Order: sequence, then structure tokens, then C-alpha cells
Amino acid sequence: MRTSKFIIASGISDGSICVCDLKTGEITTSWKGNVSQKGVCVLGSDSFAAAQADKQNVQFFSLPNHAQNRALVPEILSVLTATADGKYLAGGGNSGTIYLWELCSGRLLRAWPAHFKGVTALLFAGGASLLLSGGDDTMLHAWLLADLLDPAQDLNLRAPTVVNPKPLHTWCDHTMQVTALAAGVGNAASVLASASLDHTVKLRRLGDGCQLRSHALPASINDIVLSAGEETLYAAGADGVVYAVALATDADAQNATANAVMGGSETKRFLDAQDGGSYQVFVGHNRPVTCLALASLDPELGCSGDEAHFKHGEVLVSGSEDGTVRVWDLYSRQAVRVITITGKAPINSIQALPCLMIRSPQLRTPHKSSHSMQPHVSLARFEGVSVHGPRWQGPPVHVDGSEELPCGGLLRLDTYT
Repeated sequence: MRTSKFIIASGISDGSICVCDLKTGEITTSWKGNVSQKGVCVLGSDSFAAAQADKQNVQFFSLPNHAQNRALVPEILSVLTATADGKYLAGGGNSGTIYLWELCSGRLLRAWPAHFKGVTALLFAGGASLLLSGGDDTMLHAWLLADLLDPAQDLNLRAPTVVNPKPLHTWCDHTMQVTALAAGVGNAASVLASASLDHTVKLRRLGDGCQLRSHALPASINDIVLSAGEETLYAAGADGVVYAVALATDADAQNATANAVMGGSETKRFLDAQDGGSYQVFVGHNRPVTCLALASLDPELGCSGDEAHFKHGEVLVSGSEDGTVRVWDLYSRQAVRVITITGKAPINSIQALPCLMIRSPQLRTPHKSSHSMQPHVSLARFEGVSVHGPRWQGPPVHVDGSEELPCGGLLRLDTYT
């Protein structure tokens, strides 16, 4: 993913959500907000959503005009995720229920009891054709988005009851809470990785659900990310260490991957005797690492002088409970920048913002939002949210940065089916 900025969110009562320049480390924009551990997701190139950890709210942020909007939801959401185009938003709560919204209309498309305990991880994968969910019940499910959107699935023809969707795959090979999910590019042949508090990272094939590999690491894992070529998996350890696991199958490719990610004085290489794989550790945080983001710098930014360590463009960003964010350059083999958040609040989430695609003037179509003419008008036709209120009847609302959002407005997300 080409990027120039990333989002840092902390999770205390007086915490903050800020946007930081990836290359300079400068914080360009910030808001107040107490965010859930997995409660931030990107919507397009210049907007994002954040679930509040202490209220039944989802906040929406737009970077171009610094707009901030909120929506009421049925319960406090512990995790959020969205499709790459910002069309669908999914959230999960401690009740084990997953909610799926259509963002352009605010409609709640489906809500169903997906887990026996709280939902702890969500991810759209397979070209957004699958919604993956992990829970505190150690279960991992893959849901077909087509089934979730199919109105024929709502009612049982033999009885007037709502039928809950059935997962395409279910895995129960973790022994503790599923903490993070990552998926490769592609559809049926793509790789799904899951991490757990049981110290393991497991890889599966999305198409048939077959487990490919299982890695045991020295600590519980809080987050994971996959490299673009699915050659390396990076894991955030509860012991303050970031692990880089080589996923290549043959020895030569494995050694090449190990050399590519092996760091300098603060990075060591170990051999996992259980499955013949290798992993490296990036040492720098002094408290548990909570979140990771892997991105490539926008090539148009260039580099000079002290920024020469970014010349390869590949960086790994890690956040920790010690209140710091470290930017690791994988090819210069060192942590090239340490960003400290005010008050050293624990970092809950890091999300990379993809670069905005610049269209030529000939291809750009003129468009003016009806809301931009009335910046203080609520986005919803009906004020507030009621579980018995009428469905959305107003014009579509875009939260992907294509339209201006009024500052302080209330964005409607239905709370009923």
C-alpha cells in the first residue's frame, strides 16, 4: 500500500486520535477520543471511522476539512472494519453480535449472533467477498458477503422467524482468544493468517479452509500484518517484541526473506525448530506491542539528506502500551523514527492511509455536494436514532472523502433490521 500518512489512536479517557506524516513524524491533525482496541478503520484515502471505547458511538473523520461526525450504534463496539471502497462497515461488540452497515445510506443490513463471547477481530478479505471474524470464544468464522446481503436469507419460508447466516468456514484450532487477522491479495487462493493469545499464528487457505502452517512464538500476539508478497508475517508480541516470521517454503527463499527483514544491532535471528521456519525480533518497545501497520512510501515524496533511510520506501510501524510509535525501515535494518504521543498514552490502533489517486482534469467530473451548501445541516433526515424509527429516506451520504461533511453533524447508522 502506497501511503504518506497514518492514523494513531490511543485508548484512555482523555486520549487522542491523530494523523501523522509517515516520513517526517510530524502530527498534522488531532482529535480527542477514547478508542476501542481494534476500533479504527480507514474509509477510502482521506476518511476513517473510530469506535468509542466508553460510549455507543462511532465517530467519522474527514481529513480535507477536519470534519468530525458521530453515529449512534446498538452497543459499544470493540472492533471495526470496512471494505476497501468504503461501501460497507462491519462492527462487533462484547455480546458476540456482528453488525453490517451500508455507509452510503446508513442502513443496518444485518445483525446476527456470530460468537458465543465478544468479537475481537474482523476483516474483509477475498476481494471483499468474505467477512472474517474472530472471538473471545477462540472461534474463527468466514462469512460470505453475498449471503449477508441476500434478502432471501432473512426469513425462513417454513416459519416466520429470522434465520441467522451460516459461515462458509469455521475453525476452532486456537485455544485462547483470537486477537488479529490478516489476509493476502486474491480470492480463493489467498492466505488467511490468524493470531491468538495462545502464542500461535496459523495460516490457512481461504478457498477450502485448509490449514497450511502453524507457528509457535514466545509470547501472546496482539496484532499481525502480512507483507505484500505473503513472504513475511509480522507479529506484535505482548513481551514488547515485534516478530518477523518467514513464510517461504523452500530453504533458499526462506533465507532470502530472513536476510531482507533481519535488522541491525537491535534485531536478532532465531530458528524455530518445530517447523523449520525462522523468525526475527525487532527490539525497542519496553511494554507490549499492541498494533502494527505495513506500508510503502509514496514514491512522489522523494528523499534527501537525513531521510536517505527511506530510499527503499518499505516501512513497518508499531505501536505499544509504552506510548511510543516506532517506524522500522526493513532494508536499513533499524528503527528510523520514534514518535512519542503526548502523555505517553497507550497506543490502541495504527492505520495507514492509502495515497489519493490523482485524476487528470479531463477525467474529473464536476460534482458539488448538496450538503456543502448547508454546512450546519444534519446528514440525517430524522434527528437522533430510534430503534423504531423510519428507515433512511434522504439522499446518499458519502464518507469516503468525495463529499464534504458538516462539522459536528450526526451521521445516521440504523440500529434496527
